[in-house]
Formats: sequence, C-alpha cells, structure tokens
Amino acid sequence: MKKLKDRSVRIVIEITGLGRIQAQELLIKARGRVKAAIVMHFQKTDFAGAQKLLKQNNDLCEKS
Repeated sequence: MKKLKDRSVRIVIEITGLGRIQAQELLIKARGRVKAAIVMHFQKTDFAGAQKLLKQNNDLCEKS
C-alpha cells in the first residue's frame, strides 16, 4: 500500500508541479484519488466539484 501511495504522490507532483508535502495534502483532500486531486488543483475546486467535473467528462482528466 505504501508503494501505491508514493506512486500517487509522484504522479501529482509531476503533473501539477507541486512539492511533495503539498501533493500529499492535496491527495488527502482528494481522498487518495489522483484524478480528483489534479482537477482540484487546476480548476481550483473542492473534492465534490472535482468529482462533478470528472463525471461530466466521463472520468477523463486532461491537462490543457
């Protein structure tokens, strides 16, 4: 499980450019969901908003 969490943090760091601590905090707010964390960061929204956006876009997360 630790490997999976570390991988999730590294993905969020790579895509968002955040530091490790910020990425970990974001993932906590996103309930461990990488796509939600990325949407939360770029769309400046909360978890519920990110889930709604992902659902509207068939769970696709694209960086523009």
